[in-house]
Amino acid sequence: MTSMSKYKTRKTGQGTGPDTTDCVASMDSCASMDSCKNPSSTEVTQPSDIRKLLNNIHSEVCASRTEILSELKTRKSTLQAHEVKLQEVGDSLTDVDACVVTLESLCSDLVQDNAKMKLKLEDLENRSRRNNIRVIGIPEREEGPHPTMFVETFLLEVFGNDSFAKPPVVDRAHRSLAPPPKQNQPPRPMIVRLHHFQTKEHILRLSREKGQLFFRGAKVHFYPEFSAELAKKRAAFIRFKGKLRKAGMEFALLHPARLQVVHDGTNTSLTRPRKLLLSFSRRYRNHRVTEDMTSGPPRCFFGYRR
Repeated sequence: MTSMSKYKTRKTGQGTGPDTTDCVASMDSCASMDSCKNPSSTEVTQPSDIRKLLNNIHSEVCASRTEILSELKTRKSTLQAHEVKLQEVGDSLTDVDACVVTLESLCSDLVQDNAKMKLKLEDLENRSRRNNIRVIGIPEREEGPHPTMFVETFLLEVFGNDSFAKPPVVDRAHRSLAPPPKQNQPPRPMIVRLHHFQTKEHILRLSREKGQLFFRGAKVHFYPEFSAELAKKRAAFIRFKGKLRKAGMEFALLHPARLQVVHDGTNTSLTRPRKLLLSFSRRYRNHRVTEDMTSGPPRCFFGYRR
């Protein structure tokens, strides 16, 4: 009661809130009175215990705050380091992109130059073979130890002495580099290099004019010598040439691999038979050209419309 009267006196006299010391004293007196009435609640309602509890909570909060601030500081420094690294990576990627663009342009130029070089190399290789002919059908080991002398005699025997104004001059002659054939296998082709280009053309013309040619009972054939790549390109026209020949149309397979067809006084050149045969059929509507697109080499059939 005394403390309450003091509180009222301060309130009416000063007009401000109660003093903290007076409040604590009032709480102590109340706690003493409650402890007298209920001794079992002394441990819970002691102000000193509340202070200790508040201090403990305050210290734990301060320690947690300090730990959190330290962790945040560490994370912040880590993020700043990552930001610097990402900036460096971004700059490096920019440089790499510029290098890739330059390399792509350079690679495109190199691809074009490589294609041109391949064409030139193929042309030079075939020009080095322009005096060569390939003879197929000569029995194996028939040439003996001197194939060059054998070929000179062989040409006179096959075509006749009257076919040449003077005996042909052979620079070199040898079998192809394939392994020797086994029994019942065809003989290897013979590669012959003639000294004069005109003699080579004369021999090929004679082989076309005379048709079938035989040497000591064996059928022989004469062909120009080409590189493997050019031979494949020219072989793509074989089926089409047969159909043109049956249709009675004039054509010529020009060097390196270009088929020229003459029809009604108009020349048509084909370099890719698989793609250009349909355009040829549209141009000459009195003929039809069909293309079999099955597996294997393209098969072209040429005939008159019914």
